[in-house]
Amino acid sequence: MKSRKTALAGAALFAAVAAIGMSTQALTAAAATPAPASAVSATASPTAPSAATSGWAQIANLRQPTAAVNSPTGLLAAGNDVLVSMANPAQKHGSVVLFDAATHAQLDSVTVGWQPGAIVKVGDEYWVSNNDASVTVLRIGGNTLKNVTTFSAGSKFAYGMTVGPNGNVYLLRSTPTGPTLVEIDRTSHAVVNTFADIAPHSKIQRTLTSADGAIWIAAKTADNHGEVLKVNPSNGSVEAAVPVDGLPTDIAADSSGQIWVANEMGNQILKIAPGTAKVTQTVGLVGNPYGIAIDGSGNLFASQSGTNSVAVVNTETGQVSQQGIPVGAYPDKVAVDAQGHPWVANLQNAPTDPPGGSVSILGTTN
Repeated sequence: MKSRKTALAGAALFAAVAAIGMSTQALTAAAATPAPASAVSATASPTAPSAATSGWAQIANLRQPTAAVNSPTGLLAAGNDVLVSMANPAQKHGSVVLFDAATHAQLDSVTVGWQPGAIVKVGDEYWVSNNDASVTVLRIGGNTLKNVTTFSAGSKFAYGMTVGPNGNVYLLRSTPTGPTLVEIDRTSHAVVNTFADIAPHSKIQRTLTSADGAIWIAAKTADNHGEVLKVNPSNGSVEAAVPVDGLPTDIAADSSGQIWVANEMGNQILKIAPGTAKVTQTVGLVGNPYGIAIDGSGNLFASQSGTNSVAVVNTETGQVSQQGIPVGAYPDKVAVDAQGHPWVANLQNAPTDPPGGSVSILGTTN
């Protein structure tokens, strides 16, 4: 299987978006120290991937290749709007594309900073983290995206962004001395707190605010061990470090506040109790889960880069309800729109197609 970096280098833009910057969230395989056996209370066995005859299936694939080499690098579904950030290694700027969730039509696109990644909703604004040390603020008016402002957020290379329990935005950035958590005032856009070197041994991937008011971070240590960090947003202290046998790449919380983690190299989905910060369940998969999202019915959708597919996990039972739903090549981010349809950002359309990124949309077939 080609590496995620190779996939990024060969991915091309869809939906006639301008040329933009390459994703910096490419991951490589990493050895890891197994989590203590006592930390895992239940395990579901993986099932072989196969296309389902009923249930969820790809109902649309949005792709219109151009001469530029681009990839979808960030994905956010908010109401009837879906925003996708796009990146290109040859350019010094990026773009965000606005789609209508109901019709799948592209409504608009705007230029943002270099190598855009995460997108979060902050009130009626949409913040985009760029790896040129900036954050771009967007607003939606009807079918139009408006670039409100772009401001500096410190050093380059932002690996994640989330809205904290106080409504401010937390940006995780890379510095020469290790990862730094930055708190940004949602109104003034000023940096109000900088928590430096919160985990000097870790290389951070993504962040999430949990229901218990903590910031949860998927991390890889300097010696290639996986872990999930629970961070106090008021002072930046690490309250717990959960060891992961593999490489954690994405985090989501269900309606009850339980934390779910995609463990790409361990072929697992982990469930963590927020209060104790202990793994309470593991769900075995077979396709290298990378991105995850949970819908209102408790279905967890996991992109699987190893099999170019999506798996569905019932968060109530912890069982795999569907496996091997075909999508584009090297699926990455996942988001669920207001209609309950998962959107999947693919770094390529299909292994046999010309280079080109795409977005798959899933729907039910029964």
